[in-house]
Amino acid sequence: ALSLHGAAVALALGCALCDAGQLPEAAREEGAPLPRRAHRAWLYQLPLRRYDHYCRWLRNAVALKNHREFVLMLACLVSVGLLGALLDAALLALRLRASLVDEPAAAPGAATTAQGTALHALAVVGHLVWSVA
Repeated sequence: ALSLHGAAVALALGCALCDAGQLPEAAREEGAPLPRRAHRAWLYQLPLRRYDHYCRWLRNAVALKNHREFVLMLACLVSVGLLGALLDAALLALRLRASLVDEPAAAPGAATTAQGTALHALAVVGHLVWSVA
């Protein structure tokens, strides 16, 4: 869980701080047309190779040298969201199950009720750790 968060943050920092893929000065002749998919962005003096878009989250352009990291960062963020939704669904199922089961009046059933309560508390703490991290 925390590794996905860490990977997303590391990939975001890599995308934000690296050069997006400027065309080398030696390859750029005065007056020559730009290569295909090259674009002049306001952030950089030289055109960017395989320009995709400017990302406001990263405050950097996404182009040749940081596109892979950008896609991996998005995959990590989507995975975090999906795992959080699955954990919410599991917590909801536990909560509904606990509310539908009648508490037994006999003493032997008290142990299973305590186990269910402990499991529910553990799931809630796990969800909080997941959400905050």
